[in-house]
Amino acid sequence: MPQQTIFPHKFEAATAKVILVCWLSSMLLSGCGGGSGGNASPTQTSQSNTPTTSIVVDLTQAKLLSDAELKTSAISNLAPPTADEKLWLENMHKKIQSLTYDKDFSDLAFLDQALVGKRIVQLGESSHGTREFSQVKVRLIKYLHEKLGYDVIAFESSTIGCYLQDLEYAKGKTFTMRDSCIFGVWSTKETQELFDYLALTRKTARPLRLAGFDVQISGSFDSSEVVLPWLVPIIQSSGDNAFSKAEGIIGEALKTAAAGTDCFGNPSGNSCQNFQKNYLGAAINIGTLANSYKPIADSSTGAERESKLMAWLVLSNLQTRLLVTKEQIEKRGYREPRDKAMADNITQLASTIYPTQKMLVWAHNAHITRGASDAASAGHTMGGFLAPTWKDQLYTIGLFMLKGETANNDGTVMKVATPSSDSLESYSASLQLGAFFLATPMLDQVGSGDDWLHRPIGSYYWGGQSVIRDRLDNQFDAVIVIDHSSMPEYLK
Repeated sequence: MPQQTIFPHKFEAATAKVILVCWLSSMLLSGCGGGSGGNASPTQTSQSNTPTTSIVVDLTQAKLLSDAELKTSAISNLAPPTADEKLWLENMHKKIQSLTYDKDFSDLAFLDQALVGKRIVQLGESSHGTREFSQVKVRLIKYLHEKLGYDVIAFESSTIGCYLQDLEYAKGKTFTMRDSCIFGVWSTKETQELFDYLALTRKTARPLRLAGFDVQISGSFDSSEVVLPWLVPIIQSSGDNAFSKAEGIIGEALKTAAAGTDCFGNPSGNSCQNFQKNYLGAAINIGTLANSYKPIADSSTGAERESKLMAWLVLSNLQTRLLVTKEQIEKRGYREPRDKAMADNITQLASTIYPTQKMLVWAHNAHITRGASDAASAGHTMGGFLAPTWKDQLYTIGLFMLKGETANNDGTVMKVATPSSDSLESYSASLQLGAFFLATPMLDQVGSGDDWLHRPIGSYYWGGQSVIRDRLDNQFDAVIVIDHSSMPEYLK
């Protein structure tokens, strides 16, 4: 996890505060989209024993690479898989022939069958700071939107802010990542391509909608100046006098939640003290308002139904934001309250806001996994909460890397560690491919070639910070493995 905060660019005060808050949160909750990162002098936080003569496959060419062009160098001193395991891997993997080329998606056609009946597809990443992860996810999103009808992309960022930004897209506006609802850790050239694509699809008959599912503050769209002018008129449009004080109640909840973020870095400061003093009253008041408004939202029809249902979800999120912040302060490193809230948000989005649309989810592996965690004390994961609700309609893809470097949440450089023995990475390295997809079915197949999926093995968290040991079939439905990881191109 981050050891220091680096601000390589000149931020406005509000943006810097959001990034600092998220970095502090990431100290407690893995996968928090956090520090902006950038081009400051790199700090290497782990070592790699990969060969200095490694072949780096360029998967960003304007074509699909051939089998020969996808071949990479071996990693030395790794025990090879057994003959049965090697044969199974060779037969079951699917080559990904480009990370960026969007004029030919034929190498992704295997997903057509894999995703039959899947309403929600989660796209993970073992680090928020790997260029290639963002590149391949953007390409996957384009394919899944254009060919398989996935029309919502939900980010590990504010539910409130991302919905409001989506409304601005509907008006024809465009945004840089630095001005978006997304956590600053994704303020990169690679992710900007997706947001440019979002704007372009608004000119078509089937736009790709932007959503968020986090309860944390992640950008300027969470501010009172943006939230109140949209939310208050919707609530008060019912004409019920019970909502006459809505603006004050919502404003206090927003203010108190923002103050709570200061508790992670300055627990004795005035902002934190104000949060501790006021959070419970603010939570009760906003919760009462949400409960009063829910019947109105549920009974709404026609064109106003989405906005009213979303207004209720925003009220509910403000209460949850206050309560989760309090739990984070008291139980540092315990992620379960946040993961439970994020799972609830995804379910609400999929069942009420976008009830007929298929959804893509962008988040850290540690959140989307069904069970594994980087620490037993972190609690249950978002994916673990989603699985019983969505069952066979949920499909989870984890992303991993084998070599190179990746950025920590604060933008510092981390060397990707050499694969440990008996790990996902060591098995993956035996294929010597630039990128590939591998299904991890829960059903043990005949023969011993896939037995390694059904017993605890290791996989790296953040490219090597720690090794998670669990059965892969318990964690993901599939994995994508990228041979070489590099630093994102952060936007200035």
